[in-house]
Amino acid sequence: MPELPEVEAARRILEVHCVGREITLVDAAADERQGPMPTMHFGMTGYIAVRDPAGEMHIVAYENAPQGAGSWPPRFHKLLLHFGPHPDKPDGPASCEFAYCDARRFGRQAGLKLVDGDPASCEAMTKLGFDPLLDLPSLEQFAAALAAKAKGAARLKPLLLDQSFCAGVGNWVADEVLWQSRLHPEQLLSALQPQHIAALHTALRDVVQTAVAANADSSRFPDDWMFHIRWGKKAGSLAGHKIDHITVGSRTSCYVPALQKLIGG
Repeated sequence: MPELPEVEAARRILEVHCVGREITLVDAAADERQGPMPTMHFGMTGYIAVRDPAGEMHIVAYENAPQGAGSWPPRFHKLLLHFGPHPDKPDGPASCEFAYCDARRFGRQAGLKLVDGDPASCEAMTKLGFDPLLDLPSLEQFAAALAAKAKGAARLKPLLLDQSFCAGVGNWVADEVLWQSRLHPEQLLSALQPQHIAALHTALRDVVQTAVAANADSSRFPDDWMFHIRWGKKAGSLAGHKIDHITVGSRTSCYVPALQKLIGG
């Protein structure tokens, strides 16, 4: 599924090609709900595509992106928006098109929803944790947030995947952050020391910022990132050590046992 870097890359596509243009035509799949503001939840299969005035298609690819994304309109499109000329650029391109696509049924299970008022105030948004790109807490605040979650057998990887704690971090970002900070996916929160929390905070910031700066293009990610070898539970090595795959909180986790060891037992 797309994670924060892929979603940010999609947002940038819309900002470059669509912001400021007048919507001249809306072609939406049938839906009973009413509301003035669309919100889009990509889930496992949702994505957006833009066809610019030259006919070039812009799409952010990710592991589960559906096939057929190269045609127009894309397969499983649920919403098509046609944009007129940009009012501040009268001599610029005449038009462009936007598509929201999702293989899920258009209805209660679909990722396209219409909300009244400020989208940030809708229930789903208010339940999200901090944004590690735009609103990363200070080290002190981050340490306090971890301490508040360090109850019983609470472990690190499930917390990173908890969207109410940290929004936009999914499986590959969490694995990369844990690799960069040399922390075990099953690490107990209660055993983390200040130096471990500092390493985790730095890795979270650096992984997200680096992936966003690369526009979510994995070919531009650093060569020493786990991202390049973590997929498919295949054998491999990092920094001269064997990688392994385990299940943590029902999610597959890739790590390097020799370098990512459990702390405090």
